[in-house]
Amino acid sequence: SLWRFEKSGPLEYLSLAARSNHYSWLKVMDDSGGEFITLNLKNKGLLDMILIRIGIIPLTAFEKDVMYKGQAIGKISVVWKNRGIYTYFYILVCLILLLGVIWFFLNLVVAKLTLEERVAERTAELEASEERLELALAGANDGVWDWNIQTGEIHFDSRYYTMAGYLPGEFPNAFEEWENRVHKDDIESVMAAVRAYLDGYSDQYDHEFRFQSKGGGYQWIRSKGKIAEYDSQGRAARFIGTHSDIHDRKLAEKDRDYAYSIINSSPLVAFTWKNETGWPVEFVTENILDVFGYEPDDLLSGGLRFGQMVHPDDLEQVETEVA
Repeated sequence: SLWRFEKSGPLEYLSLAARSNHYSWLKVMDDSGGEFITLNLKNKGLLDMILIRIGIIPLTAFEKDVMYKGQAIGKISVVWKNRGIYTYFYILVCLILLLGVIWFFLNLVVAKLTLEERVAERTAELEASEERLELALAGANDGVWDWNIQTGEIHFDSRYYTMAGYLPGEFPNAFEEWENRVHKDDIESVMAAVRAYLDGYSDQYDHEFRFQSKGGGYQWIRSKGKIAEYDSQGRAARFIGTHSDIHDRKLAEKDRDYAYSIINSSPLVAFTWKNETGWPVEFVTENILDVFGYEPDDLLSGGLRFGQMVHPDDLEQVETEVA
């Protein structure tokens, strides 16, 4: 009756206490050291039993006398498996995870620093390249334009403005601003040249037109460009190029053409030739046909040289005068 009493009372509390502390099994021993009862609180796996046997998971024992009328009539021993090893395992896992996170962030920092270094190097290279381009364009007196065809926005560099007398950024970076400044007699031919190149009907864009300067007059510009970027449909998306000031050249050509028109309407024929044997002709006015009966191509092709047109009796005197 004593053991039944003990079994129905204290063992239930011991079992609850053992379960709350995650112990796997509980033994109650009598005073002779024999096993009275064993409670399996949780099925033990093979790995647990191996760890217990080799001592990795320690055992803890609790022993207490059973008293009856002031005398010890037996002992209760509680043997449980210490689950502390799992706590150590969890700590180890957490440490590993922590080290992994630290390693990951260190790699991120290193990657960021490396990327920043590469960006800085690339930026320095681009700045140097832009500086060289700036110097080259400054020497050529060219202005740069960069046209985003999809948005209609055009970026003009400072020389683009200043070559026409404007302050940098004086008019907005918009296609309409450029279009409004092209001479009305030239805009149709300019846009036809642009469309022909962008649509693939022309191998290059190289066109001359008149552009309105700040003072209201027009100056001659030579515009050259290339497609720099295509969209997903294979259409031109970005078009960049240069503007060159050719106004003085066009004025000289105009004066030359005027002089030639006067000569062509007179009995005078103008020649330019190379200082070589026979004086091969480089240029001759068109009125040579009316004056001497030769086609201009007869001389320009090299088939007929200026020396061949001079009478043999006069050739020595002409050579002396030319020399």
